[in-house]
Amino acid sequence: MLGDQDRDKIIETVKRENRRANRTGLGVWFALGAPAAYSLAYHFLPRYREALVGLAVPAVVIYLIILLVWSRSLLRR
Repeated sequence: MLGDQDRDKIIETVKRENRRANRTGLGVWFALGAPAAYSLAYHFLPRYREALVGLAVPAVVIYLIILLVWSRSLLRR
């Protein structure tokens, strides 16, 4: 039988790994979804193309910063 300390360690490990998996999954969805959403909006909303192009530069900078931080956190593991 497992002692209370062993059981608590196992529970904490499982929780930590679940959080790590959730962060990775969100990062993948963001990495794939953001460019796809922009592309679809640009194609299907011609009325707003000028606004989308104006938002593209700051959005790409923010997107690259987030990807850099995310990739560094993956490499640290």
